[in-house]
Amino acid sequence: MVISISKQLGLLIFSFLSGLITGVFFDIYRSIRIDKNLSPIIKIIEDILFWCLAAIAIFIFLLYNNCAFIGIYVYLWIAIGLYIYIFFISKYLNPIFICMVQNINKFFRIAINIIVYPFKILIYKIKSNKMH
Repeated sequence: MVISISKQLGLLIFSFLSGLITGVFFDIYRSIRIDKNLSPIIKIIEDILFWCLAAIAIFIFLLYNNCAFIGIYVYLWIAIGLYIYIFFISKYLNPIFICMVQNINKFFRIAINIIVYPFKILIYKIKSNKMH
């Protein structure tokens, strides 16, 4: 099947963009996983799940944007986009993602403490009244 030049150009652009977007998701994933001390087996399972989900997301992105024409050049441009992101852009965005993840974690810890604190006081009061 012959594809017009404009469709091929769009295919290459969207393939490149899907590589960049995958790089962003990979940085976010690394930022989330940075604090965890997990066993190597769990890390391998997490990595496999991430790349499976990334492959599904790339396929859906390409299906939506260019009817999922999958050729070797599509994989090549995805790899080029991922390479450019990881080696040139990631060093600027990764610290931002790490800061965002730490702030989100801090927010949830504080919110949970605020929600749980009245119950802790209530339980303490009930236990102290039973002792008297």
